[in-house]
Amino acid sequence: HTKAYPLPSKKQCVKEAIYVFEDISISKNAEEKVRYSEQKYRTTINSMRDGIHVVDDNLTILLANKALVDWNKRLGLTCQVVGKNLKKVYPFLGDLVEGEYKRVFESGRIMITEEQNKVKDRVFTTETRKIPVREGDRTIRVVTVIRDITQRKNAEKSLIKYAKSLSEANRKLEALNENKAQFISIASHELKTPITIIKGYADALDMEGLGELTAKQKKVAGKISKKTMHLAEMVDLMLDLSRIELGQFRLQKKTVNLSRLTQELFEDFRYRAQEKEIEFSKRIHKNIRKKIDDARIKQVYTNLLDNAFKYTPRGGKVKLSLTKKGDYAVFRVCDTGIGIPQEHFEEVFKPFSCVDGSRTRKQGGVGLGLAIVKQITELHGGQVFVKKRSKGTCFEVQLP
Repeated sequence: HTKAYPLPSKKQCVKEAIYVFEDISISKNAEEKVRYSEQKYRTTINSMRDGIHVVDDNLTILLANKALVDWNKRLGLTCQVVGKNLKKVYPFLGDLVEGEYKRVFESGRIMITEEQNKVKDRVFTTETRKIPVREGDRTIRVVTVIRDITQRKNAEKSLIKYAKSLSEANRKLEALNENKAQFISIASHELKTPITIIKGYADALDMEGLGELTAKQKKVAGKISKKTMHLAEMVDLMLDLSRIELGQFRLQKKTVNLSRLTQELFEDFRYRAQEKEIEFSKRIHKNIRKKIDDARIKQVYTNLLDNAFKYTPRGGKVKLSLTKKGDYAVFRVCDTGIGIPQEHFEEVFKPFSCVDGSRTRKQGGVGLGLAIVKQITELHGGQVFVKKRSKGTCFEVQLP
């Protein structure tokens, strides 16, 4: 930038002048940066989906982005908002909004509010953030970000309504489940007495305590005794399950040598393996002790071994093992039987669940054994898993 100052001579004609040269490149660069920054700022806020406007302490709108203008247009409000008073642009806000802006200007703190508004026939909910712009110790502007949250609020209302109906349905299901457990308990108790009597008479007949029998009669008496025993076992399982569901199942814990208990079970099932020509092997670590209800854990192990022999064909293999894994005792039963599809692994532990109904009926099960295994194991603080194998099934019980 150049300025010339003429130096007049005696004859009032200018022969000389003083030229002053000022380097304004810094200020020009600064102006350019300001213009660029302002353009970038406007581009940024215009690209935002939320409505934005800036007001001064008189509530005059100094700036508004495209989203706010579009929002006004949809509501049938004026689109020419810059330079106008906020209360005139949005008369439905009332005097409350003036008080809110006054508090923001005075406190210099961000304020977040939700408002339900009505314009013509449309009711909508907005979330408004009033953000103070400070200069020194005072607020000179307030940037307001307006978001239409009507859909979110409607979704929240629907969710709350759904949650209430779900809670009510769950309450009814719990009541039904408790009634079911009570019914099973009562029915099981009522069944035990006649089953015991039938078994007593069947055993007496089988041992010819009521007189001599023919070979055919003796065979029938033996079948009655065997089936009655199986029925009694199922009733006991139903009773156990109902007690667990009703919270009436109590464990009698004491420190037990699991290695010895597992060895005894191996000896018990050896005869069954010989009868069915199944290769039965073991791997039992010595002196593994845990504080457990030994009768109930024996029930768990017996159920798993019983299933293994039940579903493994003649000539197959069953392997029993007891090992340690950190602080856990790990009992495992693996077989080469017909197996369980992986997609049914979780289902097998549900009461009365039969992954393969025809198979279960053929073997005489009702889908309670594994449910009891899971419940008793978890009451001990343990876990039970079913593992995938190329052939057969492998169940694993971990006890802390």
